Amino acid sequence: MKENYLLQRALESNNENKIEHAFETIYNKYSGLLLYISLTIVKRREIAEEIVNDTFLKFFNNIRKIDYTKNIKYWLVRTARNASFDYLKLKNNQVELANDIIMSTCDDRKNIDYHDFVAKFKTFLSEEEVNIVVLRLIYKCTFKEIAQEKNVSVNVISGKYRRSLEKIKKHYKGEWL
Repeated sequence: MKENYLLQRALESNNENKIEHAFETIYNKYSGLLLYISLTIVKRREIAEEIVNDTFLKFFNNIRKIDYTKNIKYWLVRTARNASFDYLKLKNNQVELANDIIMSTCDDRKNIDYHDFVAKFKTFLSEEEVNIVVLRLIYKCTFKEIAQEKNVSVNVISGKYRRSLEKIKKHYKGEWL
């Protein structure tokens, strides 16, 4: 409850330095706990770290809207836990979607090769998004391998992959390939 008081006083003062200090104090105190909770759910450190960062970003962006009469720790834990479970749901849906798209393309239209398959995606995905999807789904590369190839973080690649699959899902919603 000390954090609640610290943050409430900082917000009342409307001093950005005090608000940032209160936020950093809360981050330092709870980031390890949130990482542990998320890691036990998603089982992948880079994803858990992304979830923790997203949780604190959400906290910071809503810092003036959160009810501080309640426990900040509870809010953070609940938010990270829910985001971890949401990730698992999204991941399961994406894997099913990706498998469905590939299988329906390959099984239903045996004449279509991967070049035709990729050409379809190029109509609504950027070149980079297509490249990530192809490396991941067709060549079975890990996010780490793709990240190393592109010289970016694993979080960047997994985020772009997730958004690309969401675009594919929206594009083909209600349609057969």
